[in-house]
Amino acid sequence: MSFDMLIFVQVQVAGRRATFSQGLLTQWVGTGSAEERAYFGTVIEVDAKSRVLKVISTDGAMLEVLADGKAAEHLDKIPLNSLIDLTVEIKTGTKPVIKSWKMAQAQSPCRIFDGSRCIP
Repeated sequence: MSFDMLIFVQVQVAGRRATFSQGLLTQWVGTGSAEERAYFGTVIEVDAKSRVLKVISTDGAMLEVLADGKAAEHLDKIPLNSLIDLTVEIKTGTKPVIKSWKMAQAQSPCRIFDGSRCIP
């Protein structure tokens, strides 16, 4: 007999609450407006059609971030298993949104994205 279990964990730190579902950061709820954060990790999934990037950060958390505007146009240039340094914007009640990225060792035409353009 097999049972699948969905576990949600909420963590509250300094007035902010994060919701995790089986290790996946699904929502960040804060008391203020937008906040920028940086994450470093390994790219495990790129879905250019849905504009979603999944990364396992160095602390072991799986992050699912959205790409808007120019970032979405270049999302398909991020190779799987690349080490990536992401800067994301976190707004109340939404998933993190990509602001910029840097990849040191990736063979990509877009190793650095500064928020508006790619640099090989």
